[in-house]
Amino acid sequence: MTRISEFFPEDTSRGSLLKVQRIVSERAMIKDDFADLHNIAAADQAFLDNRIISAILVMDFGSLEITECVFSIAPVSYPYIPTFLSFREGPAIVNAFEKLKIRPDLMLIDGAGINHPRGAGIATHIGVALDVPTIA
Repeated sequence: MTRISEFFPEDTSRGSLLKVQRIVSERAMIKDDFADLHNIAAADQAFLDNRIISAILVMDFGSLEITECVFSIAPVSYPYIPTFLSFREGPAIVNAFEKLKIRPDLMLIDGAGINHPRGAGIATHIGVALDVPTIA
């Protein structure tokens, strides 16, 4: 089992982050393999001063009834740099995800996925790190 910290390293040098993106891209599964969807989730982030707020909403796929909502608030620890968004916003999504009582079968993530220049946008990054299918 892979540790989440491997996908969000303390070493934020360009070389280290490019290595993580290569790993994410290599591990991404690009296959429509949904037998049954029961719970779908959506995640998005907002910024307030120097804090990032990540919220995840889980819905029943059949009824679209909201079944759970969680959030995390953390200090911003990485600057906005194009093509490295997952390192800025990803840890907050992971923190919120860890609070879920219901594991989603699919997550919608506001951001790039495999259409990222290195095939490792935030949706793909989160999907690989959490081992959950994602859609950008």
